[in-house]
Amino acid sequence: MRVYNIYQINCFLYDVKTYTISCEDIAYPLKLHMYYDDKLMFGLSSEHPLFPHIQAGKRICILAYRQDGHFFRYTGTPVIEQDPRYATMMHKRCPYLTRYINETTHFKLYMFHLEQAEALMFDEFHNSTKVTI
Repeated sequence: MRVYNIYQINCFLYDVKTYTISCEDIAYPLKLHMYYDDKLMFGLSSEHPLFPHIQAGKRICILAYRQDGHFFRYTGTPVIEQDPRYATMMHKRCPYLTRYINETTHFKLYMFHLEQAEALMFDEFHNSTKVTI
């Protein structure tokens, strides 16, 4: 049995490029994530339809499928990061964000991580591996 760590999960999401985030009956594709301070963080605009669910701390699920047949599910309770340097770092990593999230649009980028989280990674044969978080 192979056990993955949080950095390897970040690499998996980087390979995937776009993943799906869902809460209750809503699902949207996203692509903003980063690994920093031993946390896997995700970015979301204040105007995103899922933001009220994130703000309320409702349990969410992140799903990703890679071309080699590996599938990843990460569930947990979102916690919005209070440190503004994470959003600043994401803006530096993804300069195109300034087209959408800026003073003119009044949109704000929020970074969050999952707590009370569990993750599973499935291979092409649907064998699951629990992931350490």
